[in-house]
Amino acid sequence: MREVFRRWRVPQVLAVALGLLALGACVVDVVGSTALHQASPGGPVADWLITLAVALPMTGVGVLLAARRPGNPIGWLLLSLLLLTADPAAVYAILDYRLHHGTLPLGWRVRVRGRARSQCLRALCGG
Repeated sequence: MREVFRRWRVPQVLAVALGLLALGACVVDVVGSTALHQASPGGPVADWLITLAVALPMTGVGVLLAARRPGNPIGWLLLSLLLLTADPAAVYAILDYRLHHGTLPLGWRVRVRGRARSQCLRALCGG
């Protein structure tokens, strides 16, 4: 069984998949907030620059560490942190409830997920 996992390189594939997912979530978050005119106080350019300055290196380092050293938790933690902080579901909730008045598919699910996510983050941070 151990040879099967070595042959398929499961940790490397998982690291690349999580990296792509995290980077995609960050990009969707910025594009969505820019399109919905919900940018941060610095404006859309500042949103893009901050995302590029933080998400790209973090994703690159996380993928490299997780793929080359699967036993090292730092790479997996970096990828997990990116997935936790990027929240494209919030953009979808704004799109659904402010512009389409709750008619988009799975809008209710995003709302429930957002509440559960905020409670989990609050519990993890000790607040």
